[in-house]
Amino acid sequence: MIVRVTCNNDDKGWGCCYRSGQMLVANSIGAILNIIPTPKNTQAFGRHTGPNSIAHLLSDQSKDIAVVRSGSVIPPSRLLLVPMRLGMNCIEARYIDIMEKMITKPSFSGAIIGEGNSSYYAHAWNKQTREFICVDPHCIKDDNIDKIEIAQCIRICMFSMAPSMCLAFLDSNNSCRKSLQKYFDILPLAN
Repeated sequence: MIVRVTCNNDDKGWGCCYRSGQMLVANSIGAILNIIPTPKNTQAFGRHTGPNSIAHLLSDQSKDIAVVRSGSVIPPSRLLLVPMRLGMNCIEARYIDIMEKMITKPSFSGAIIGEGNSSYYAHAWNKQTREFICVDPHCIKDDNIDKIEIAQCIRICMFSMAPSMCLAFLDSNNSCRKSLQKYFDILPLAN
């Protein structure tokens, strides 16, 4: 289920990142916890919003969601959101192998990524082509995301992505944090 934002009639230019974040939570832990956060703080609506803002907004909605910040202690949670900026205009080459190691972990549950001025929910990774398989929140018409067919998905190459993103990891037994900590210490995480 995708929760629709109802405080404005038009979300063109800013709503796709909210919907990408909601899809990320819905597919990561929504079914387990029966939570799909609807933002309570509407002050940000109508302004351009990126993956870092969405990560913090989602974590404010549930104790089961935590944002991993640079140099901070990660609280126990079921879903870890890792917002980061890996360059100015594109992902810097020095971060590509590290990011690829993170997203091939079994605990990886998706990402909020961007290309151009649009946000997408990345739900799978193709290692051979170095592409994310994404759902475009601009095109979803059905409330049931389970009905999305592979033909409706788009592919976004790592090299054409915006450098600002938010990766998500399921962490039901705290082992995820331990296995990812070395990467958290290297990557430029957002605060």
